[in-house]
Amino acid sequence: MSDERALQAAIWEHPHDPTARLVYADWLDDRGTESDAARAELIRAHIELDRLDGDDPRFDELERRADELEERWGKAWSKAQPPGAKKVHCYTGGLPVPYLGNFKVDGLVKLGAARMRAAPLWRYHYGVYGRHLDQLLAWPHLHRLELFALRPPLPDGWAERLAACANLRNVSVLELIDCWPTAGELKTVLDAFTGRHLQRLRFNTEDADALAVLARHPAVANLRDLVIEESRVPPDAVRLLAKTKARLLSFAFEHNRPGGDDVVSEVLRLPFVPKLRSLDLSQDRLTNAGAADLAAALQLANLRTLWLNENQIGVAGFRALLASPHLARLARLGTYSNPGATGESMKAELRNRFPDTF
Repeated sequence: MSDERALQAAIWEHPHDPTARLVYADWLDDRGTESDAARAELIRAHIELDRLDGDDPRFDELERRADELEERWGKAWSKAQPPGAKKVHCYTGGLPVPYLGNFKVDGLVKLGAARMRAAPLWRYHYGVYGRHLDQLLAWPHLHRLELFALRPPLPDGWAERLAACANLRNVSVLELIDCWPTAGELKTVLDAFTGRHLQRLRFNTEDADALAVLARHPAVANLRDLVIEESRVPPDAVRLLAKTKARLLSFAFEHNRPGGDDVVSEVLRLPFVPKLRSLDLSQDRLTNAGAADLAAALQLANLRTLWLNENQIGVAGFRALLASPHLARLARLGTYSNPGATGESMKAELRNRFPDTF
């Protein structure tokens, strides 16, 4: 076995272990080509970003440099991938994550070891419904998936089935789309992910106890992105998340019912908010008062992205955001379907202050 294949084998066996990737980065540097040096730099940048909090002053420069490397070298790296792995979805830990979105579940589970050895991690699309669950969990190469997404209708005992499947061990993105786990079901799933590398979690809830389970669970230690959507809990239930040890970069509490401007005041109390780089409060029935509270929040000084789509914010609310002294780092603002952001003049003003306004 060549030196490179041996180094890659260590990554394939433990795809979220930074040590194996850093050893590979050193080997790439020693090989000496410009492409290899860029790949080594991207590996180190991604590993360092994974260690940093969202308000670390080094984060922006490292993220910018990683984006530059992918832009400069991405096409060449994709072209060099083995057949069947050339459509790269993203880079994780500096290495390409190919996309398997063209396969239905019946076709996916027929893929063998030779195909799946082309990359340590793969990305599959969002079309896995509960009726396919047993079929997918039985696939011997499930441990190659970085993302596991599940849609209803869910079979009885679905959480226990996920927990019993050791081949989900490398999943870092868990999306329970339009699923409403009870507190007990969520605990069962998170228990299985304790000690793994869960970085993104998405689910719906109508059970405040589920938020309490999430907040105190050790499985969220590596969580960077939390999406709670279509929640049916009162806004003050959000404060249950105050005890979480998650190192969040991005938080979404969207489409809450009953919603209202109290959502803003409750979210702003959460201790992780000052480190956030992205906040999504879309479809929460926010008005000018909620926008004014956001504009006055010193806690949002680190924010780069703020999604406020499909709320009830008027001109006065957006003018408050425009005048905010605390949103100096904000570049991306979601304003879609708010009454105060329909005029061309207002859109121009918002884009002048927040260049990436939608």
